[in-house]
Amino acid sequence: MIVSLAVFNQRLAAVFDSAEQFALYQVQEQEARFLGLLPIRSRSATDMATQLAQHCVSRVICGAICGCDRRLLTAAGMEVAPWICGTMDEVIEALCTDRLETLAMPGCAGACMQTMDAEEASRPRGQQGAGRKRRLGNRAPCSTPGPSGEE
Repeated sequence: MIVSLAVFNQRLAAVFDSAEQFALYQVQEQEARFLGLLPIRSRSATDMATQLAQHCVSRVICGAICGCDRRLLTAAGMEVAPWICGTMDEVIEALCTDRLETLAMPGCAGACMQTMDAEEASRPRGQQGAGRKRRLGNRAPCSTPGPSGEE
């Protein structure tokens, strides 16, 4: 499986869309092989999902991520492990030893990862993230079609 870490300065980026590059690893059983750094070509979440899919990424590990960006990645066939913090080495070691939840961001204690999944799954389509209408920079709104052209 190919795993991508959304990184900024050799650490997991605190926020997915602030990453400056993706670190790609081939992970099998309890071993990881570094494949290289992939510069981010565009700040568009749709473009980032497409770029990762083109490199056969199965799992994305990141810090905070908005529901819209997370849905784009999962719609492109990627599993998302959010709310993680640490250096690239710490994250890969935790992944290979099945301890990723020990690197949950302060205040999460792993509950954020599970709660977001349950909440997102229980909401009717179109109501995910209701009440959160602010836009950051030039990011596309959540109604932007996903990598396969669906909303």
